[in-house]
Amino acid sequence: MLDSWHNFFFVSFDPGGFVTLDKPPLGFWLQAASAKLFGFSPFSILLPQALAGVLAVVVLYWLVRRHFGEVAALLAALALAISPISVVTDRNNTVDGMLILVILLGAWAVMRAAETGKLRWLLLCSVCIGLGFNIKMMQAYLVVPAYGLLYLLAAPKRIWVRLLHLGLAALLMLTISLSWMVVVDQTPTSQRPYVGSTQDNSEFSLALGYNGIQRLLGLNKANLGGGGQTREAAEILCLLARMCMSRDLRVVVAWLARMILWRYDCLTSRLVGKLSGYCLLRCWLSWLWRGRAAHASVRIASCIR
Repeated sequence: MLDSWHNFFFVSFDPGGFVTLDKPPLGFWLQAASAKLFGFSPFSILLPQALAGVLAVVVLYWLVRRHFGEVAALLAALALAISPISVVTDRNNTVDGMLILVILLGAWAVMRAAETGKLRWLLLCSVCIGLGFNIKMMQAYLVVPAYGLLYLLAAPKRIWVRLLHLGLAALLMLTISLSWMVVVDQTPTSQRPYVGSTQDNSEFSLALGYNGIQRLLGLNKANLGGGGQTREAAEILCLLARMCMSRDLRVVVAWLARMILWRYDCLTSRLVGKLSGYCLLRCWLSWLWRGRAAHASVRIASCIR
């Protein structure tokens, strides 16, 4: 990607620019920029992921502290910081840490929007999700229903104003998300690399197929155990239902945080297996929701056994 602007823009790693990676560009653009600035080395390639991991811990701490206090914030930040899954992904060239960072920034923005009813915060959330799409495609959209419901249920505006704001935010999110894909697909195939992991040389096919529906339903050959995806979808629906039934903003925010971190665990744990990060995140979420340290201790003990 450092050899030419052509390879850089189309995210092609081979010198001849024959085929692209099967991922969107933003995360790898940051890696290439780091390599250009500090020289090509393992340090420069891994630096963006490490910074994203550290910033995600800080953002999560600040997010939880505003609504649930110092102790809950420290537990949340500690769980994210020491989770083996988080450590592994933040010290290799995968871009999951960057996705988690922009999702957490989006959560901060949508919480501000729900508290104030101001459109600019909701649009900022849309920008974060749009950037997340350009990091890991459809995975960034998994939190969109929770964000939208939070604003729809909690924002201090009339219902038609809330719906209008959500429509504008969705339009901005789609514009940012699809901008690079549209440029790539509109470029003549003879003037760009072949889109990796596709059969029709289309970024839209990659986003909706290999990196979209196929991953959600467990249809990719590398994704074994498709029953897990069914269970995860059911849990998402349960979380959304609990949020809809609650009229208390504090409760809605707690369930939103629970969904964000639960989804983070699902995305990253597939990389290296169900490690102790799973137990730590579940423990913190239980503490956050129940508000009793004793209950969390029981969950820790069950995880250790």
